[in-house]
Amino acid sequence: MKSMSFHKKLLSYFSNMRLVQKFLLFFLLAWIIPMIISSYYVYQRITDNLVASQIELAYQGYQQVKSFLTYRLERIFLTCRTIAMDSQVNEILSRDISNYTASQQMRDLSNLRVYLEQFQSHRNGSDILRLYVPGGRIYSNENKLVFNLETAKDTLWYKKTFSGWGWTTCNPPGHMETEDVVSVVRPIRDFNNYQNKIGAVRIDISLDEIESMLSRVNITNGCLTYIIDRDGVFVGASDNELLPVYRLSDEHLNQAIEAGSRFISVWEREQEYWVCASEILETGWLLVTVLPEKELAGVISKMQSQYIISISILFIVVFFLSVPAINSITKRIELLVERMKLVQEGNLSARLEVNSEDEIGQLTQNFNFMLERIKVLMRQQYKLGQELKTSELKALQAQINPHFLYNTLEMIGWLALEENPQQIRAVVRNLAEFYRLSLNRGETVTTIDNELKLVESYMYIQSTRFRNRIQLTIDVNPDILGYSIPNITLQPIVENAIVHGILEKPTKSGNIIVEGSFNSEGMIELSVIDNGVGMSADQLEKLKKGKLVSNDSIGYGIKNIEKRLHLFFGNRCGVYYESKRNEGTKVTICIPPVPYEGQQLEA
Repeated sequence: MKSMSFHKKLLSYFSNMRLVQKFLLFFLLAWIIPMIISSYYVYQRITDNLVASQIELAYQGYQQVKSFLTYRLERIFLTCRTIAMDSQVNEILSRDISNYTASQQMRDLSNLRVYLEQFQSHRNGSDILRLYVPGGRIYSNENKLVFNLETAKDTLWYKKTFSGWGWTTCNPPGHMETEDVVSVVRPIRDFNNYQNKIGAVRIDISLDEIESMLSRVNITNGCLTYIIDRDGVFVGASDNELLPVYRLSDEHLNQAIEAGSRFISVWEREQEYWVCASEILETGWLLVTVLPEKELAGVISKMQSQYIISISILFIVVFFLSVPAINSITKRIELLVERMKLVQEGNLSARLEVNSEDEIGQLTQNFNFMLERIKVLMRQQYKLGQELKTSELKALQAQINPHFLYNTLEMIGWLALEENPQQIRAVVRNLAEFYRLSLNRGETVTTIDNELKLVESYMYIQSTRFRNRIQLTIDVNPDILGYSIPNITLQPIVENAIVHGILEKPTKSGNIIVEGSFNSEGMIELSVIDNGVGMSADQLEKLKKGKLVSNDSIGYGIKNIEKRLHLFFGNRCGVYYESKRNEGTKVTICIPPVPYEGQQLEA
């Protein structure tokens, strides 16, 4: 109950607000808030696109570094395999030490140097080629190109290389004698007995070179690229200080590997990261890149700030330009409303000066014309005392009800706030058309065609006002359009269908159908059908007997229709009602076909 009371108070407060205040409120609701929402959306889209471009840039760097590392390692693997599988090398290293003379050993050393130096000359200048041979030979401790295999048996790289039947191995700095190189090692086995380990080929790559290549992936400071093997041992990193900060957990590392050489988003340590991981060749090494989201956002923060400043300036400019425009509209509408209130009080001299030809100027002209027409009708009523003129005057006064015009003008106001000039023009055009057809140049009779156009103009305004919840359908035989009908006959019936039929429904929506044709007796029948709440059998019976009382202007218009029809057509006409509760109401007027002989209104 309290929420309902608050809701009613809020509606009452809004209804009593000045029009300019409503305009400004609508301006906030219909422009500023959507602008803020759309700006936030655009801001997010720009941010996402910029982040995506940064990620794409990082991905290109990632692929280039991976391709380069793959190429380097393939060449090194090929060199190691070529040396290890060379028959001359295998023959020299498998010689029996007991029959190995000193002169023969010196010749073999010379041959090995010549053979190995040809590979050394074709390799990268920073790579170091080593051939490990069995101990006990004169050249075993040459220690330039040839090294003693026995002295390496306690090293991690030796154990890794000669464990099981493994072939080429990639060894991180932690497995080497010095931690400034990574090494590729290929074991050499006796061709005649593969269980006999007779040597190894080792090529050392500078760790500085590896880490220099890794840094090329990083698009900004704070990003990290590193190589890790399947056992979790680090090979190298672009920034060793960031390694403990951005190292991925095993779970996220596996997710990145499964993603297949593309960046994915993960959350770790309450931060968002973009990560990519894949194996380099068949080395067992994983190339991993970690891009913190906050670092990417820092790169584009300047552009985001410029966008926010631009939107803020745009808002201020639009606001200060809109206030004078709103005031210019509301002041003219408020003046028109004040004059309408004077008319309600009986002051028919409340004319307005027309100083523009826009839609509000046209409404002012129609308002002045209506005042003059009312004065004419009042004088005619006073002089002639004719009941027909009295009914016409009351019908016309009902149509220029200030509430209808005020509601329409207020609707135009919120359409202006929604920046819908096309619909504003349409509403004003239909409002002007409505009053033009209602006044009918002072004539009391019009054509059925003009009467239907009057209903269409009226329904367009009402449909717009109620957000298209009320729809009109006209199904009239074209052959009856040129016949006569008293002016403003169908419109009060349609208005009654809206107010007492459709708007009484919980949904406040419905359809109105206007049908017209000749009946079997050659009379013209025009029906207004609605799917509103309808009437009970008791209410319908009272309406048929003229005992259903309605004190509003709409009810008066409905009761007045039958009287006006009889004054014009005599007893040859009638009004008939059909209705069912919760199904709708049908009002049918039956008139004789009287050709129209007056002057047609120009469109």
